[in-house]
Amino acid sequence: MIKGGNGDFYRYDIVDGRWDSLTRYDYKTMVNFQEKKKKIGDGAGLQYWYGNVYLLKGGNTCEFWKYTISSNTWTQMGPDSLWSIPLVERQKKVKGGGALVVLKTEKGRGEIYATKGNNTDEFYKHDAPAEFFFTISDNSTENVMGDKISTESFKLRIVPNPAVNITTVHYSLPITEPISFKFYNVAGVLVKEYTTTIPSKDGILMLDTKALPSGVYILRFNSGDIRVTRKLVLEK
Repeated sequence: MIKGGNGDFYRYDIVDGRWDSLTRYDYKTMVNFQEKKKKIGDGAGLQYWYGNVYLLKGGNTCEFWKYTISSNTWTQMGPDSLWSIPLVERQKKVKGGGALVVLKTEKGRGEIYATKGNNTDEFYKHDAPAEFFFTISDNSTENVMGDKISTESFKLRIVPNPAVNITTVHYSLPITEPISFKFYNVAGVLVKEYTTTIPSKDGILMLDTKALPSGVYILRFNSGDIRVTRKLVLEK
């Protein structure tokens, strides 16, 4: 539960029957991407999704925020152009009547739906971040049918990890196939992508991460039936 105007945020413990106070949304210090201070207000909505609580801020804003349970922290979802509720014909923002819901569509995937309220009929949908961004195992290796792949026939290493500005991805495949790498931040936003149509069985890819901020990122490797996820930590 979030109180709105003052940003007090609570979790109810069903077993112990008590409310626990969490990190409050302090609008004075948690400025938005435009460096403006805006309170949570009319039209706000909260939804849980795989380790995070998502907030449609309301209060005559277009902002969308995330509370990460593991770190007890708030961050605005970015980039702004991708996650903030759009301004269209009448340039109205989210206010009274705004609402938020997340629906699971298939394993690890879902869709976020939001109404803008504010005397509009505007209705929006956005893909929810995939489950693997929050539940990934460093040794996750499977094909599209979910079958385990022999570690003797497939290898993938990220060196160094943690990384600073440059890291390398070393791979070895059981058969010669085209490959692709997709690099995501923990919000599920694709930040880099590499694709080769030239079949390759063994190779090395240099990842330039100088422009990326510190944090946890997810590397998604695809080749034929092989789909692999790995975690990469950047320490600047």
